[in-house]
Amino acid sequence: MSVIERFTRDVASKYVWAALALAAALGLAYAITNGGQAQDDERALAHGRAVGYVEEVLDPRLDSRDLAAPITGQPAESLEAAVRRSILADERVTRVRIWSSDGTLLFSTGRSDRTGSNEGLNDPVLSEASRDGPITRSNFSDGGGPDDPERSLLRTYVPMRASAVAEIDQTDEGTLAAVRTEWRYYQILAGAMLLSSVVCVPLTVVALHAGWGI
Repeated sequence: MSVIERFTRDVASKYVWAALALAAALGLAYAITNGGQAQDDERALAHGRAVGYVEEVLDPRLDSRDLAAPITGQPAESLEAAVRRSILADERVTRVRIWSSDGTLLFSTGRSDRTGSNEGLNDPVLSEASRDGPITRSNFSDGGGPDDPERSLLRTYVPMRASAVAEIDQTDEGTLAAVRTEWRYYQILAGAMLLSSVVCVPLTVVALHAGWGI
């Protein structure tokens, strides 16, 4: 007797497979809904962590005079050293920037960034943060390129004094990736179970009509 015959050969089989299909459908819905919620929760944690870094590390070290112009020379070196000892000691954080509200880069730990530049296409998000408070964005590029690898970063913008905005960048791997992958496995498992159950229900009906049933 084949495997298909074994599990589709009696009247009860169609009810068993129908029940399994329903359970798998509910499991898939649960995995999708809760997977999204788990990512939202992780995003909220990353957001709170970034806001805390700004309030506890950057704000106490800078006043309005420090933020009136790009931070260069010894002040920039001292600030970067403090940031590396504290904020960048967190492996989830990949870069710290400070912008003026008009889009001028005042400070950055990114080696490719040019302090004093205003080439970033991020004026709208800086204005939003200045107006509405801390915000977190993903799939965002201040260079505008659709294939910019930095789109994977989770970026939090936090307003500071003197109309400046701090940007804390965290990696996808260190924040959302693990949660997203875990729940994707659950979704795949539930989807596979649903597909198997849905396929076996009509096979059971066909088998019964063919005279396999007991």
